[in-house]
Amino acid sequence: MLGQQPVFFSSRDRFGRADHRSYRDFRRTDIEPHLPGWPPRRMDNPAVSVTKQTGKFLAELVGEVLTGLAGPSSGRRTTSPDERDTPNEVDDLVVMWADPGTVARDAPWQLDPSRRPPRYRTLLVVTDRRIVVVGRPGGKDAVEGEEVLWQVPRSLIAHAEVRPFGGADGEDLRIHFTDGSWVRLANGATLCKHLEAFRR
Repeated sequence: MLGQQPVFFSSRDRFGRADHRSYRDFRRTDIEPHLPGWPPRRMDNPAVSVTKQTGKFLAELVGEVLTGLAGPSSGRRTTSPDERDTPNEVDDLVVMWADPGTVARDAPWQLDPSRRPPRYRTLLVVTDRRIVVVGRPGGKDAVEGEEVLWQVPRSLIAHAEVRPFGGADGEDLRIHFTDGSWVRLANGATLCKHLEAFRR
C-alpha cells in the first residue's frame, strides 16, 4: 500500500457552500437521476424539516456575502483564471464526469456524504496496482464491517491533479481515467503524488 486517506465527493464550491455538487455526462447533462441503485440525498427526504432547509439556505447566503467581502481565504490554494476549470469548478462543481460504460460512472454512491448513513466513511487506498474505495460503516477507524466498494486498476488511470475549492484543506483530488471520465474527491490531495507515480 502506498497510501490511504478518508475521501468523499467534493461538496464545497468557490463560495464554501456545502452539499453543492453535480454529476454530468460528456454533454454536460445531469446524470444524477439516472445513476442505478443510488438512493436519494437525505436533503431530498420529505422528513427533513423546512426549518433545517431554510437555515441551511441562510447560512449559504451569509457565506457568499462574507466571501465576497473578505476575498480568497489565505488557507486555500490560489489559482490564476487560466488555471481554473470554469465550467466544472466555478459555474458548477462537477464531481463525476462520466458517460455510460466509463470508469467513473461506476464510482459508488457511498462517496456522497448526503446519501450515506451519518457515521459511514469512505477511504481511498492507493497500491502499486490499483486504487480501491473502502467503506467503513462505523467510521474511518472502525475496521469491523469494512467493505470494498470500488476498484480501478492502474492501467485505467490516466493522471491525477490537485484542484482548488475543496474541503477543510482547500484542495481536492481529481482522478482522470483513460476513457476521458473523472471523479473529484475532497481530502484526497495528499494521495496525488502516488497516483502521478503511476505514469512513470
